[in-house]
Amino acid sequence: MMQDIDTDNRELRLQVQWALGRVSNDDAVVEVLLDTLQNDGSALFREKAACALASDQIHLNEQQKFRLLQGLVKALNDNKYQVRRDAIRALKIRTGQTRGFKANADIEKRLAAIREWDSWLEEYQQHL
Repeated sequence: MMQDIDTDNRELRLQVQWALGRVSNDDAVVEVLLDTLQNDGSALFREKAACALASDQIHLNEQQKFRLLQGLVKALNDNKYQVRRDAIRALKIRTGQTRGFKANADIEKRLAAIREWDSWLEEYQQHL
């Protein structure tokens, strides 16, 4: 399925993004979805990658979950509002919290919330 993750066939690509999260515990899947969230040229595929990261990664071990959360926190600092918005939505679904992050807040407020997320990640990692 990984060879179809970048297909030009929109419907197939959406199904592949969804299916990979439901059947895989491969680090490469998380990395591809995180990359799609931040770098894909299509807003639709960025949003769907965030959805897959939020809900479809059901076979990940604890270290892989940490890497996913770490990638979402990194995405909070993206220049694109949509990426920040979708990353915080995914984090809220996965963790139940936002740590005060608002995607449309000014940069100082966003950075303060990201520091809180970074501290949370450190604590989370210590319990792995």
